[in-house]
Amino acid sequence: VEQPPVPPFRIAIGASFTAEPVRAALQFWGRELNRDFEIRFAPYNQILQTLLDPAGEFARNTHGVNMVLLRYEDLGQFEELDAAALTQLELNAVELASALRSTPARLKEPLIVCLCPSAPAFTSNVEGAASLARARSMLEHTLAGVPGLQYLDEIEIGRLYPVEDWFDGGAEQLGR
Repeated sequence: VEQPPVPPFRIAIGASFTAEPVRAALQFWGRELNRDFEIRFAPYNQILQTLLDPAGEFARNTHGVNMVLLRYEDLGQFEELDAAALTQLELNAVELASALRSTPARLKEPLIVCLCPSAPAFTSNVEGAASLARARSMLEHTLAGVPGLQYLDEIEIGRLYPVEDWFDGGAEQLGR
């Protein structure tokens, strides 16, 4: 009896930044693992919409994994990093955490959430760094133990994969 072909392992990615450069690394690992990866990207900076869309990239994934790549400061749009902007940023993070917590129950495949490193300009601001620390703690507690969801933050990523010069200011401007 002939077995039907195994569909490619789909990696569906929703990101708050231009994430397409990760395609090359994922393709490398696909070759190393002798595995066919189908890498799909949700629209730029549309994480919440992708999580909630019953016909979106994550919902259509039936053989693989869904990933959210998030930079905290991308959750807000502010000209000046003041108390009002940070308050709105933290409220947006709570709203996203709520959506992240409820989404895996609606998906056929697991969800990996990565809180990626923030831009140095954001973390060099004392209030910005403190807001990020609060958000990291909130995300860790809110997402802990959710079936079908794995949460990684920038500290764990840095421990597992240390890179000294990870930020490219020119690429940041081009990506936006």
